[in-house]
Amino acid sequence: MTLLNRDSLVTRILILFVIFNMVSIFVFTFYIVQQDRYRMGQTAEDTIRKIALEKAEIISLSMNYIASEAENLAMWTMDSIKKEQNDLLPSDYIRNKDGVLFRKVIKEGRDQKNSMIFFPADVELTEEIIKEINATENLDQVFQAIKQRADFYEWLYVAMEDGLLRVFPYTGVEMYDPFHQQKGDPFYTVANRENNPGRQTVWTKPYVDYLGTGWMITCSSPLYLRNDF
Repeated sequence: MTLLNRDSLVTRILILFVIFNMVSIFVFTFYIVQQDRYRMGQTAEDTIRKIALEKAEIISLSMNYIASEAENLAMWTMDSIKKEQNDLLPSDYIRNKDGVLFRKVIKEGRDQKNSMIFFPADVELTEEIIKEINATENLDQVFQAIKQRADFYEWLYVAMEDGLLRVFPYTGVEMYDPFHQQKGDPFYTVANRENNPGRQTVWTKPYVDYLGTGWMITCSSPLYLRNDF
């Protein structure tokens, strides 16, 4: 058996052949790996895109649903205000030590059956406002029905130009300054005459909730009675 001389032509050809094949295998393997990575990347992108579109559709449907509920609540409020109301203040509406008018209920915490009100200490309580309080209390069953249909609501508000604020579910009023006016709050200003002349149902930008639930956005539907906001 004759040993190959490493300096011979045959040996050099064999070495070049082996190197060429190794390089070819490496290039081909690299190409296959890159193709697999590209396909995996494309698959991942397509999957993420589909999930994002599905989530966007769900969010859009949810926001449209909330806007519709806000408009329905506005109509219920208008209907209730237009009806003749009692001008006597019920006994469960009292002033606290700071002069704020609020609604006293037996149950502590977030009561899912009752709404609360906040009425500033420095605003005169007129007969018309008492009628508003009684009219908006009639909305408690409407609040309950809305919350039962969709549990993702944190709060439902009815806010009046004179300072009356009714909130569902029931919570305390301690987080508000006694002279607080919701007319400066995001959910109110976004829908007022100046910012919403078209009287559309609108959304706020994210803001920190006064009632302690953190960042939120609110859908507001403006109320007009005889062209009064």
